[in-house]
This record gives sequence, structure tokens and C-alpha cells, in this order.
Amino acid sequence: MNDRFKEIISRLSEIFKKLSSVQKAVIAVVLLLVAGAFIFTLTYSAKKPGYMLFDKALSPEDYGKVTAAIKKMNITFSTRDDRYIIVDDDETGRRIRMNLAQENALPGGIKGWELFDTQKWTTTDFERDVNLRRSIIGEMTKHLESLEWIEKVKIDISFPQKKLYTDQDREATASVTITPAPNCEEYLKERKVIKGIEKIVAFGIDNLKAENIVISDHRGEVINDFTEDDGMMVYKKGKEKIKIIDQKRRQFESRIAKAFDKYLTESRYEVNVQIEMNFDEKEIKKDEILPIVLVPDNPETPYSELKYTENIPISRKKLTESAKGLGMIPEGPPGVEPNIPPGYKESLDKGLFYNKNEDIENFVNSKQTSSVKHDAYDIDRIAVSVGVDGSWERIYDKNGDPIFQSNTYLRRYVPYPEEDLRKLEDLIKGAIGYNSARGDIVVVKNIMFDRQKEFMEEDARFRQQRNIKSTLIFSLIVLLSLFVLTIMYRAVKREIIRRKRLKEQELARKQQMMRESILRSAEEEMPQEQLSGEDKERMELIEKANKIAAENPEVVAKLLRTWLASE
Repeated sequence: MNDRFKEIISRLSEIFKKLSSVQKAVIAVVLLLVAGAFIFTLTYSAKKPGYMLFDKALSPEDYGKVTAAIKKMNITFSTRDDRYIIVDDDETGRRIRMNLAQENALPGGIKGWELFDTQKWTTTDFERDVNLRRSIIGEMTKHLESLEWIEKVKIDISFPQKKLYTDQDREATASVTITPAPNCEEYLKERKVIKGIEKIVAFGIDNLKAENIVISDHRGEVINDFTEDDGMMVYKKGKEKIKIIDQKRRQFESRIAKAFDKYLTESRYEVNVQIEMNFDEKEIKKDEILPIVLVPDNPETPYSELKYTENIPISRKKLTESAKGLGMIPEGPPGVEPNIPPGYKESLDKGLFYNKNEDIENFVNSKQTSSVKHDAYDIDRIAVSVGVDGSWERIYDKNGDPIFQSNTYLRRYVPYPEEDLRKLEDLIKGAIGYNSARGDIVVVKNIMFDRQKEFMEEDARFRQQRNIKSTLIFSLIVLLSLFVLTIMYRAVKREIIRRKRLKEQELARKQQMMRESILRSAEEEMPQEQLSGEDKERMELIEKANKIAAENPEVVAKLLRTWLASE
């Protein structure tokens, strides 16, 4: 390689020496120009381009305020057209914007997406979310304030956090307060105008529905509520009821899906939930007489220690009666006079004494007075039906390979075990708060799902893999064949070259022998003294050539091949 390079250098130097003085001067000037252009390019490409502090042109007031603030920061900058400010790099621009924001010196109008121009690499996700909300509100405010009849707009938006399950996400809500321009309050009474603003806000903010927007005027009166008539109110209540029922249904479905998450994949089951709800407001007052618990039950023991009584005595009164005297004198049959002497009969009752003692005991019962007020809605009944699919197994042959027949796998369906179905039913009951007294129903059945589409895709993948495998095997065979043919070709070629070389060597040897024989015969016929000087030199060269051919036959063979090729 070095010899080659030296050869090129020597040729170039020879060519340069052959040039005239004018040509040499022209070449020197061209080389100097190329070197100067190269140095100029490197010098100016290494310089850092300027960075525009604000993308838009500044007003004269903002321009003066911002330049004065930057001068106080002792930061170098340049201007263009007295409307644009240019700094050295992006880092300097971010630092300047942050300082301007802290000093409340940012140009007017930087309230929307321009907030992201002041982001730092240390900004947290919370700050980015806050800036995003402020930007959305700022852009929407500027959009509404561009209307000629609106003087000022105040927008408040709630951005609820996202939940794990989408059906549990809360919807975004917004409130808009509009201050009309002077002599433009009649626009607030036009339904089309208010509905247009409602749609502008709903379409401009992601995941915000028109029914979740409240628009009020500067006096606080809601101006986008057009459901004052009874028909619209009934419709609105019905819509809210349907929304609540649907929300509860999705809530129960999410609970069931969470309970099944570790046992079944989502494609293995189908859940249907029906809820009957009562939206009547109720207030119930009742008095209940309850038994009095003497000994409570211990839940840790398998038997019951509960002792109770229906009532307990709170007071007792005892009554005792006694009599003392002659008592009663028996008399005879009716109409017959007794044999008591006259005067004695009247005195019999005067010696009688009577005593009465009364014993009274009062009992009391346990009484509970309660007042129950139901919510705006209550669940009357829950019905859950779940269809669980079994599993499909491939059929294998004796060698353990899957059987593929008619371009499809042979499969066997295995139903879901009944014992596991009962366990799933218990999981569902726990997830929905099953209450048999309420009439809840839970049904879990094994159902064969239609997997034809999945099987077709799986079979198509298998056929594709098989075709790829066949193509790879065929390609390997072709490559191996080419490799073998190449080896054979090279072996045959080497053999042909070897034989050709041997043939050339043999030819050279024969020619050498012929020359030697001719020389010997010439020497024998002509004495050494009669040879001329040229003949002697030729003889010496022939001897040297013979010696070299004897020592290096390969060099001689290459030389002969070169001569033959030239001829």
C-alpha cells in the first residue's frame, strides 16, 4: 500500500514538474481559495444562531417594558426592527421569560399556549397540568372575548382525575360568566347565541359535554337553562334517572370484572346487569318493640349464648285480704224462719272484720323509635347473568404434534367446571352486595362462545409460519447446493490450473533440454577459443538462466505463461 502511495506521489510530482509556470500559479490560487472557503465555513458554522425571545412582534409599549427589564438583568441581547428581541440561546430565553413572569412584565396576550414557552426542565407534572389547564382556559377566554358584544369572560373548568376504569371517570364541568359590552345585553336573551357559546366551549375543551356547562351573566343569573316548562323538566329528570341507572350498572360490572380479573380473561366471560331502582323520596317513622338482651352471643363460639327476655319488671304491688267475726249463719229453705231468737239476728253482722291487700307488678318492654328518610333513589332489585366460556384444546398425535386437517387445527371443547361456576357465583354475590330479601338474582352458566374468527386467524398464522418454514428450508437447500457447486467448481478450476502449470513446466523443461543439447552439440563442434565475446556472454546467460530455472521453477513457469499470453 505504501509503495502504491509513493508511486502516485511520484507521478503527481512528475506531472507538476511538466506544467508551466502559469499553470502552477493557477493551481496554487485555486488551492488557496478552497482552503479559505473551508476555513470560512468552519468559522461561521461554529457560531451559535440567535434565539427569538418571543415569536410574535411586540408593541412599542411592550417592547420598551421588556427591554428595560432585560437591561436590569445585565443580559446581552439584540433587537430587530424595534419589534423583535434576540438572545444568545434557548436557555437564556427561558431564564428571561421566567424573570419577566415573576415581575409581571410579560407582554400582553401571553395567556394561552404561550405559557409553555416558560417551561423549565425542573417543571413537575403537577405544574405542567396546571399550566395546561390555564392555557386551555386562556385560549378559550381569548376566543370568546374576540366576539364584539362580549366585554369580559370568566371561565372555570373542573378537570377530574382519570380513574383506572373508564366507566368510573367523572365528566368535566365548566362555568362561564359573561359580561356584555355596553348596549349589548339583548344578546344574552337570544337562545341561539347562548347555545352557540355553549357549543364553542364544549367543542373547544376535551371531554366536556354541553349539558355540563353553566353560563351566567354578570348578575349571576343562569342564562343557558331553557328547561323551565314541565315537559322539559320531566324529560330532564328521566334522562338523569337513566344516567344514574347506567352509572350504577357500569359500577357493578366493574366490580364483577375486578373480582374476575385474577381468574378469567376478559374474553372468557360476558356480564349483563339489570337494576331496578326507585326514585321516590320516602320518610318513614316507626316504633318497634324489641326483646331485651340479657347475655349477648359470642361470635367466636360455634354455639349460641344469647339470652333475652321479652320484658322486665319495673314495679310491683302486693294486695292481701282478711276477715274476722261470727261469719255467716246457715239458714233453712227459702220461706222458713230461722230458729234464732228475735233481736239476735240483727246483731250478727256488727262483729265482722274484713281486710284487703293488693299486690300489682308493672313490666316494661324495649322500645325503639326511628325515623328513616330514603335518598333520592334506592335499589329495589339487582339481576346479574354471567356467561362463562370453556376452553379449547388442540388434539395431538402420538408424536406430540398438533393435528392439522383441512387447513385447520383439530380442537376439543372443555366445559368450565361446575364447582368453579359456583365459586364465581359467590364472588359475584360478594361484589354486588347480594340481598336475597330484596329479590336479587345471580345466574352463572357455562356457554360456548363463538371462536370461529379467532380460530381462522390462528390457522392463518399457522399456515403462514408453515409457508415461511418451507421457504426457509428450500432457500437453505438452494444455498447449500450453490455452496457445494462453488466448491466443486473451484476444485475443478484448481485442478485445471495445476495441470496446465505442470504442462507448461514440462514444456519449459523440454525446451530447456533442447537448448542444452543444442549448446552441448555446438560446444562440441566449436572449440572454446573460437567463440566470440558475444557468444560467450550468451552462453553465460544461458547457464545463469538454467541455474535460476533449476532453483526457482515457479518463477520460470510464470514467465513462460506471461510470454505465451503476450504471443
